[in-house]
Amino acid sequence: MQTPADTPLTTYLIAEQARFYRLAYSYLRQREDALDAVVELLRKGGKTPVRMQKFIRGYIVNRLQQCLNQEVFYLLDNGYCTPEDIDLAVKTSFIPRAMVLGLCKRMDFGGVDMTANNFRNRSYTMPPATDMPKTLGALVEAGDLGVKTGKGFYDYSK
Repeated sequence: MQTPADTPLTTYLIAEQARFYRLAYSYLRQREDALDAVVELLRKGGKTPVRMQKFIRGYIVNRLQQCLNQEVFYLLDNGYCTPEDIDLAVKTSFIPRAMVLGLCKRMDFGGVDMTANNFRNRSYTMPPATDMPKTLGALVEAGDLGVKTGKGFYDYSK
């Protein structure tokens, strides 16, 4: 995508918690004063801008969600657990703390050394990348697209 060097660019997403996140980013040639003005405008509009230091495809939240999604589908596709198991595990463990503290501060509270140990002990390896997880493909093929169709991982028609 080509953009003029002095054009401020922003994007946003609506998270499940119905909170607006604003991500303001700048290409290397963009004027700092223009970006500062956009960030301030978003704040005045009640948004929470996050200024990225440099551009990367997927930004922050989409990249983190994709990592989680990759693991979710690896667990489901290989029969390790059910969607209900995954939801229960995350709702009663790290997700509430991550929502309150954030991911990096959560590591501070748990001990950065503990996170380092998790990397060192190699008890976990990332699942292989896949173009389309079996479970996800089957849901889409069946037209089970979630709440909007009345069924996805869960049945919402009742």
